[in-house]
Amino acid sequence: MKIIKYKDLLNYLIEEDGLTIPEALRTIRRIRQLDPRILKGIEAWIDGDTPDLAFAGVSYADLVETEKMRPVRAFLFLDWLRREPAIATDYLCTKLKKDSVAELDDANRTLLEEAARRLQADPDEPDRPEDETDIRIP
Repeated sequence: MKIIKYKDLLNYLIEEDGLTIPEALRTIRRIRQLDPRILKGIEAWIDGDTPDLAFAGVSYADLVETEKMRPVRAFLFLDWLRREPAIATDYLCTKLKKDSVAELDDANRTLLEEAARRLQADPDEPDRPEDETDIRIP
C-alpha cells in the first residue's frame, strides 16, 4: 500500500492542475472517497505506469490520451462512470462533442440523420408505419 502525502497532493493539485486551494481541498476529499480499484489506479499512476482501469467502456488511457484530461480529473471521472454510467457517458458525449456525425459509420449516420429529420418534422404530418429506427416499448 502506498501512502500519498496530503501536502504533496495539495501542492500537485495547485501547481500542476491549477486548482485554487478550496478546489484542491474538495478534490482531496473526493479522492479519499474513491473506489478501491480507482485508488489502485492512482497508485499505478504515481509509480509511473498507465493504469489498466475502465468503466462503462471508457478507460483511463482514453480519457488522458484521447480526451486530454488531466490524470486526477480522469480518475474522478472514472469514479463517476462507475457510479452513474448513463449520466457520465451522456455528459462525456455532450461535453466532448462525441455526437459528431462525421465519426459514425454509414449505417449509423443514416439512422441518425433520419431520426434528426423526424424530430424536426411537422407535428401535423400524418403518422407513418414503424421501422427499425423506432423505439418499441413493450
